[in-house]
Amino acid sequence: MMPTFPVAAVSDHNYVKPVEQLSSHTSPRKSALRKTIHRQRVVISRLRKKIHLHSSRSRNPLMANDLMSHPVAKFFTRQLQLNSRSKYGCRYAVQDKNFAISLYYASPKAYRLCAKMFCLPSVFNDSFVVTMHEFAARFM
Repeated sequence: MMPTFPVAAVSDHNYVKPVEQLSSHTSPRKSALRKTIHRQRVVISRLRKKIHLHSSRSRNPLMANDLMSHPVAKFFTRQLQLNSRSKYGCRYAVQDKNFAISLYYASPKAYRLCAKMFCLPSVFNDSFVVTMHEFAARFM
C-alpha cells in the first residue's frame, strides 16, 4: 500500500505548482537574466545569418570572370581578403611575396606605387630583404 502524505506538505514544493504560477513569479534578477539571454539569442541568430550569407556567396567571384587570367584573379581575390584584415595581421601567400620581390627588383618606384594601392609585403622586413637577394642571385 502507498503511503499517503498530507496535502499541505506536498503542495508547498515548486514542482507541484502549475506552470502559470511558476512563470508569474519572477524576480528582477530573473527578468534581467531572461533579457540578457534573449539579446544573446538575437545576436547569435544574426551572426548565423551573416555566416550563411557569406557561405552562400561564391568563394571567388573573380574566378568566374572570363576577362581575367587565373593568376590575376587569384591575386585580386587575395587582395580582397587582405583588405579586410589589420595591417599587423596580414599573412601573404608565396605568390604575393614573389610578385612583390620581382616588382621591387624591377623598379622600387613601381613597388612603392603598387604598395599604396595593394596590400604588399614590406620591403623593410628582414626576411623579405634576404629573399630579395636570393631572387636577384638567380638572375645574375
